[in-house]
Amino acid sequence: MKALVISGFALDEDRGPAAAAALESTLEGRGLDVETVDATAVDVRPCVGCGSCGLKTPGRCVVKDDMQGIYRRLVASDLLVLAGPVSFGAHCFPVKKIVDRLQPLMLPLYTKRNGELKFRPRYPNSPAWLGVGLLPADDPQYDAQEATYRLLLERHGVNLAVPAAAALAGEDAAAMAAALTPALDALLSGRATPASPASARDRAAAMPATAALPSAGGSAGPVLLIQGSPRKKANTRAMVAYLRAELEGLGSTVDVFHVPSKGA
Repeated sequence: MKALVISGFALDEDRGPAAAAALESTLEGRGLDVETVDATAVDVRPCVGCGSCGLKTPGRCVVKDDMQGIYRRLVASDLLVLAGPVSFGAHCFPVKKIVDRLQPLMLPLYTKRNGELKFRPRYPNSPAWLGVGLLPADDPQYDAQEATYRLLLERHGVNLAVPAAAALAGEDAAAMAAALTPALDALLSGRATPASPASARDRAAAMPATAALPSAGGSAGPVLLIQGSPRKKANTRAMVAYLRAELEGLGSTVDVFHVPSKGA
């Protein structure tokens, strides 16, 4: 069996090398043929949301960069491992860029999976997904970040119709490796069940909200909205406009920053 590791561990100079070594050793100890892609070193640009991979060039991304080789390795793998530091309960930026570019693996046709409208997978077989994250031990939001990270991987599984998806997080290589062993056993033995939209919704509903807007008639402070969609005509801009109007209606002073599409 083949495992493809998309690693952002290089971002953590202190814990990253040991975590990467522990991950590779554990995977190889399960008899997996491991190939690692250093997400911090490859040339992978952000998805521009053009939709070409669905209609104009089916199954093929028009952006010419290192992602073309990653696609071929991914579809030939039995296990995809997304590894790196966890930020705000999500993948680090270099890993997230790669995940955002996986739309070519889906058909531009919808199907209903457990009551949710989703794209159909392009290929009959896909690898199981495993998230392996590093969290700082002194993070006061450690439990919330870990729960969000697990939910994120579950949603990946739902959206991309993978056979099974799981996530684990630890504060160092030893803690990560200890959690990795049972997670791998479940995934590789087939005991892990496919993620379902219903269970993911239940998880999301059970997670405590970290912040809430005041009710109508209340007073809110200054708000900065950051809009990152590269397209001038995008749903994101409409959502930002709606949020701005709602927040200003609550008495907030709202400033909107539009992230330049090519950086600045």
